[in-house]
Amino acid sequence: MYNRPAENFAFAKDVAGLAERSPLIWALSYIKLPKGAIWTFEDRKWQRDIIEDTHPEIVVIKPTQIGMTTVMTTKVLWFVSYNVSRGMITLPRRDDVTDYVGATLDPMIESSEFLNTKLGKPDTVRGKRLGDSFIHIMEASVTPRMLPVDILANDEVDMSDPDNLEQFVARLDASEYEYHYRFSTPTVSGYGIDAEYERSDQREWVVRCNRCNHDQILDWEINLHNGEDGIYYVCSKCKEMLSVEAITNGSWVAQNEKSDIHGYHVSHMMLPITRPPEKLYEESLVMDRKTFYNLRLGRPWRPVGGSMPPTLFKDNSFWHGHTKEEWRKDKNAKYFLGADQGNDAHVVVGKLVEGQTLEIIFAEHITPKSSGDQFERIGAIMRMFDISYGIIDANPNRVSAYKMCQEFQGKMSACDIGALNYPFKFHGFTGDTAYKVNANRTDLLDGLRDWVSSGKIQFWGRWENREPVIDQMITHCAALKRDTGKKKLQSGGEKVVGIWRKSGHDHFAFALSLLRLAAIIDPGSRSFRFTTIGRNVDDGRKRKSKVWTNSYLPDDEEIDTNGEIPFYMR
Repeated sequence: MYNRPAENFAFAKDVAGLAERSPLIWALSYIKLPKGAIWTFEDRKWQRDIIEDTHPEIVVIKPTQIGMTTVMTTKVLWFVSYNVSRGMITLPRRDDVTDYVGATLDPMIESSEFLNTKLGKPDTVRGKRLGDSFIHIMEASVTPRMLPVDILANDEVDMSDPDNLEQFVARLDASEYEYHYRFSTPTVSGYGIDAEYERSDQREWVVRCNRCNHDQILDWEINLHNGEDGIYYVCSKCKEMLSVEAITNGSWVAQNEKSDIHGYHVSHMMLPITRPPEKLYEESLVMDRKTFYNLRLGRPWRPVGGSMPPTLFKDNSFWHGHTKEEWRKDKNAKYFLGADQGNDAHVVVGKLVEGQTLEIIFAEHITPKSSGDQFERIGAIMRMFDISYGIIDANPNRVSAYKMCQEFQGKMSACDIGALNYPFKFHGFTGDTAYKVNANRTDLLDGLRDWVSSGKIQFWGRWENREPVIDQMITHCAALKRDTGKKKLQSGGEKVVGIWRKSGHDHFAFALSLLRLAAIIDPGSRSFRFTTIGRNVDDGRKRKSKVWTNSYLPDDEEIDTNGEIPFYMR
């Protein structure tokens, strides 16, 4: 006799067993997509392998609008459902967290009977309990809480604070699992997700030509055909049209098999049905090249002259061949200091030669044995070289930085580095803002690169026998990548502005930048004077804001701060 309930029970038991071993089967069985969409891989067969991949370290470099946040969420939910564990998902900003939970995470949990039966308290924007497991959702714009986790997923790595991301990774140290997923649209070459992808096995979607059997990775510049007969993809070898089936039936092939990190590169070219080539071509005409590469091809942008590679220093910063100094040797020269501080401190000393070139004569990475030692050592260096003027980073130890400024009255300022409408502002040595300098971060680093390019930053010794500390300075500068971003204006519009992204330690880069700024401001200079450089708008009233500057500006010149950032620091 036919027994349908028994058959259904056996089938459900079989599915449950398969789902526990396969995140893909689990997703198809228990997860409904946001907005009522159904799972379909018609032109996303590449997506199945990423969902199914249970490797503990996965990197995905991707364009926008391909559902990768849903894929990431599915993988985390599957993991915590079958392992008593703590998961953590990070997004760049607080608003991103709210939007993600409201539009993606909550709907996925609420529409799944499997997850609903496990849902407990807390059930908030910041955290979810599923059975005996927990998921924490955090913004990467703030220092992470001290929470141990077993699986960490970083969404939009390039938009997140890199310092905080490093601390998030440290939360995996005590785990027996240590699962780490990173997903992001790229920005510039060598930064963020691109740097992580370079460390991975670099899996690319390889397509085989129907006609000549040539295997290839789709490339916008090579595979796109734009002719009188239409816009379509062609084989890079025989130039015949690549069919939709050929593209969707491709396969992942690792380009760097030595790596144990699974890396995937996704492009809209891999979606020939929902993102046909003619539509992509139309978008390429209205988007700037960088935006198109980032948001549609999932490729980082490689701007010309957009960074400070070691070759830049090799070619321009070893012309003088002067010697290192351990104390002031030139009584007639002016010595300046720049310092980046934190748990450690990075200090650079230079002297101004012929009024325009900084000879770097001393540098030190201070690793204190106890709290406060780094400031004592900076003070000792100030005295050793009888520094004319020095600038120290105001953060994070602001109180200690201001105490140093008080100790070296008239010879030191603490700098707040941020996004300003002017290059820098020096407040003098009296009043409530004594010892304070403000500097625009982009202009500060742009200026450093300009000085290196023009040979105005010179290291001691020769390139061939350079000391390790010089290598460290160069490495810190090379870790910064020049990019562009959009800034909202009060009028409601947007303008493109320059930004620098950090791909590693950058402490010496800022020490060098502050050293250069100290030499430019030089409050002891005879040409030092008061001038007006712009207007601030406050409550509808226009106010002239007087700031200290030196003779880099002509007398009585005014700079319109509503326009492009002025570059007189250079």
